[in-house]
Amino acid sequence: MNLKISDNVEIDRNSIVIKGYRSFCQLALRLSARFYASEVSKLW
Repeated sequence: MNLKISDNVEIDRNSIVIKGYRSFCQLALRLSARFYASEVSKLW
């Protein structure tokens, strides 16, 4: 029984890490896109 509980906790932790990583990647992409757009607008 304890093993099953620890497995569920491990799965929850992995899903939280994956969700956090995805949101971090989306944030980084958004920031880099905004930075790139501002740099391009400076050139023109």
